[in-house]
Amino acid sequence: MKYFLAGVIQGNNQGQGMESQDYRTQLQEIIQMHDPTAEILDPWDLTPGMEPPTTTDRIRYVFEENVRRAANDADIVVAFVPHASMGTSIEMYEAWRKGKRVYCITPLKTNWVCRLYTSRLFESIEEFGDFMGSTSLPALPAAQ
Repeated sequence: MKYFLAGVIQGNNQGQGMESQDYRTQLQEIIQMHDPTAEILDPWDLTPGMEPPTTTDRIRYVFEENVRRAANDADIVVAFVPHASMGTSIEMYEAWRKGKRVYCITPLKTNWVCRLYTSRLFESIEEFGDFMGSTSLPALPAAQ
């Protein structure tokens, strides 16, 4: 299975500020613990030095390539959305349109994107980990 890790990067920061990306390591560890053959598709793969791109052309390439990877290359999108994230919402929507499973970790239970374009909502990374440990992923439907 290929898992795309969607999640807030810039968030509400202005300029080049970024949100903590610690959640990526946590999600990778959970996924690989429960699916040792998993292939992780992480947007950081396209951001050398873990710095966000600054030129318009590079920003466009990185953003559009990650949306493409979520929608076309992944089997499952795992989205970490602690607060509204425009980029993550587009990745989720495009993956959903292509029939991919989208698991969303968020407190935003009434957010339209999180409600409409998610196979399952989780309140925390820990809850997602419990789910991964108690389910057989191939048997799950793409959308519920």
